[in-house]
Amino acid sequence: MGGLKLILSNFLKAKLLKSLKKRKNVALLCLAVLFLTSGVLFYEKVILSQIRATEYQNAIQENLFQNNPQSLQAFFVRDIANGVNDMYTKSVAHFLVRRYFNNGGNIYEVFNYVDSHKELAFLKEAETIYPEMFEFVKNKRLPFTYSDQGMYASLAYFEILERNNYADISTLGTVANQYAKMAYYKELILDNQSKGKDLDYPKYSKSQVQNDTNKAILFIKKSQGTITKIVEEKLTAKDIPSFNILIGAVEYASALRYFQALNVDFSSVISSEKVFVFAVSYSYHFLPEAYLSTSLTNAATLLLIESTNSNQLRSAIYPFLDLSSKVNKKTGSILDKVLKAKFKESVSRFEDLNIYSTINIVKIANIVPEFKAWLMLNGWVEADFK
Repeated sequence: MGGLKLILSNFLKAKLLKSLKKRKNVALLCLAVLFLTSGVLFYEKVILSQIRATEYQNAIQENLFQNNPQSLQAFFVRDIANGVNDMYTKSVAHFLVRRYFNNGGNIYEVFNYVDSHKELAFLKEAETIYPEMFEFVKNKRLPFTYSDQGMYASLAYFEILERNNYADISTLGTVANQYAKMAYYKELILDNQSKGKDLDYPKYSKSQVQNDTNKAILFIKKSQGTITKIVEEKLTAKDIPSFNILIGAVEYASALRYFQALNVDFSSVISSEKVFVFAVSYSYHFLPEAYLSTSLTNAATLLLIESTNSNQLRSAIYPFLDLSSKVNKKTGSILDKVLKAKFKESVSRFEDLNIYSTINIVKIANIVPEFKAWLMLNGWVEADFK
């Protein structure tokens, strides 16, 4: 019996060891699977997202500071082809159509880009919004500089981005502001023509002014909920890229200033002043390269409002007064554009609305003595302010 007990004991021990070994293998296998899964998730969530963010940043930098949109174009086409539509997709979509404002008004760049990529066929819907305008583009009857037709073609592209869910606040704000600006410009021409001036300009109508105004109101309504969340810091760069946040805020606030100038009956849930305070602070802390241009936009759009006083304008233009007396200005920089405004001649009423126009810089200087003094320390003379 003793031998039988020993045999049974050894048998049971062997079975137990075999069972433990199996469990150990299963546990190791589970750990391996868990490790691999975690690794894949980490790669997808962290490594790939970092690579994508870097590609996006490089494309934006090349576009904004090297005037090279090729990486941006490739980024957007790839996203469309792969069915990707995140905050980076919406951002590059905006900057690609915004090329019209940054390349001097060459609508053919945007048109040819859309026309040569089958992935972007949906953007051809823009031609149905303003078919007459696109006829000018297709027949190459437009200059390579700003034109009414080119402006409306670019706005149509923006509108189609919005219809297809490729628009963020920068696109919505831009459409609102540019339509408001076009309404103001046409109203200005109509007023001048009634006084016998600008008779060589197109014969705009009140209905055209109203159409532009209605479009501006439509898109500012689409914008204001997001802008309010941005100003209240409920939406940040984690949700919308920084440049797009700033552009959206500046465009929204500028549109409100044009509304004031046009006496448009629209009450925003947030004032232009509050949005500009946010935009100036945001650029100072997060996008210092846009700090001065944001401040100048604030000042230039204040000129549109008759009730603006010298204190408001001085506060808006203060970042320039806070500079050292003489500044080093890189060619093409914001300071370079401001200081070279004295050499510009007024080429069109629409161009006069540009924040860097001679008319705007001179008007600000004649209201804010400190700004005038700063300009004179940097090469301006009294005759430049006439």
